[in-house]
Amino acid sequence: MKKFFCLLLFFVFLTCSATEDKRKAFQHYYYSGKYTEAHAILQQAFTEPLTRQIWEERLHLQEDFPGCTETGSNPSARATAMLRIGLIENAKQEFTTDWLSFLGRATIAGWQNDFQMARNYLRQAIRLHPDDSDLLYYAGTFADNDAESLDFFQRYLKSKSVDSTKKSSAKQRVEFIKKTQGVRLNLSNIPTPVETIESEFNDKRLLINAKIDKQNDVVLLLDTGAAGLSLKDRNWKARNATDFAMIGLGSKQRARGALVVFDHFSAGRFQVENPVAAISKALNGSGIDGIAGSIIFSQFNMVLPMSNDADVILSSLDSKDLLAHLESKGTHYERKVTLPFYQVGKMIILKGQIKKSDKEMDMLLDTGAQTSIVSAAAARRYVHINYPKTFREKGKVRLSGIGGGIDNIIHLDNVDIEIGPLKKSFNRMVALNLAQISETLDLEVDLILGQDFLRGYTLLLDYKNNEVTFLS
Repeated sequence: MKKFFCLLLFFVFLTCSATEDKRKAFQHYYYSGKYTEAHAILQQAFTEPLTRQIWEERLHLQEDFPGCTETGSNPSARATAMLRIGLIENAKQEFTTDWLSFLGRATIAGWQNDFQMARNYLRQAIRLHPDDSDLLYYAGTFADNDAESLDFFQRYLKSKSVDSTKKSSAKQRVEFIKKTQGVRLNLSNIPTPVETIESEFNDKRLLINAKIDKQNDVVLLLDTGAAGLSLKDRNWKARNATDFAMIGLGSKQRARGALVVFDHFSAGRFQVENPVAAISKALNGSGIDGIAGSIIFSQFNMVLPMSNDADVILSSLDSKDLLAHLESKGTHYERKVTLPFYQVGKMIILKGQIKKSDKEMDMLLDTGAQTSIVSAAAARRYVHINYPKTFREKGKVRLSGIGGGIDNIIHLDNVDIEIGPLKKSFNRMVALNLAQISETLDLEVDLILGQDFLRGYTLLLDYKNNEVTFLS
């Protein structure tokens, strides 16, 4: 398994720069749905012309700005803007034959789990624009082996990139590759085609027991909204520590931590040799020792029960044969709804609808979230905001994430969510600014789909074919 791609999106290495204040202000406005305010400071927030042009296109796709002529001159920039806001099919139609379009095609190929095609597109892009720092950075991320990763990241570090975040990240990536050179990471296996992991559904959380090296009875939240294995800080005996930051919800959306390698991880008869894990003092959650994210299990099909009546199942069988196996063992489902998804850093992104939006809303399927959360931008556009309750409850923490308690919650009334033929209505829901998560994913997340929607279903996750089946 590639050492960095699966960790890229939710494990971002540390950086801090006072010069990024305008950019942060811009992103806060943009992801709050305050497009006019964001447009007013765009020129100050981004000095690099192409980056600014892509943001300009993104703003114009969201809202009209009478009198503004700073758009329409670069079709590839517009296509990239479409891609970033989730208009994937529209972006495909707009791509040309320049390097930026090939980078966009590489991005989509990665989301479709076709990494070889992603590398092919990146090679075409680099041939057209060999010194572009962003291309070198992404080529290092998608590289087929450690030697290629080192080469691209080292070339990136010699480039004229002004992105301090990526520079810091590249330095730490080079360090981690060197520390783990020759070690095959995250090697997973199951002894039979169908294996069961005992689980319990406690306080709306799907929990499993695991063993890490010699530490028995490690309780983990099984969370499709996390990229990898994340642990609370304790006396773990691990190797190859590298500083980094975790991205997630909380008062501090970036939490400092260390990236380490253990010898062995097991849950039931599922085994992982040389598992990579993130350790952070900021990781919250009562009654658990950490979070088991999708990267650990994604070599297999998974059956996740959103109730207490069954255990987690891992299988090397294809989905059809796995369902037939379950039927033969007496597990029968009346309804089966299969939906396609994109894998964005091993995150499951479904397309759906919020109230009267189009059906292109990007929804992060998150079994670790007890409640669904609408993005602030989508809420302002499509949902009725309960302003009196929002102002009345301001500062009263009611939710928490890896970065601690969450404030600045927006309260919503009467929210309808549709994903394919699946529909649910909620009298009350909340919205948050999802800037950090969206920026990390390079995709605007419109909704975090939590347990209040998923409860009662059993989920069959097929990572190979990018499909999830809702069973009931």
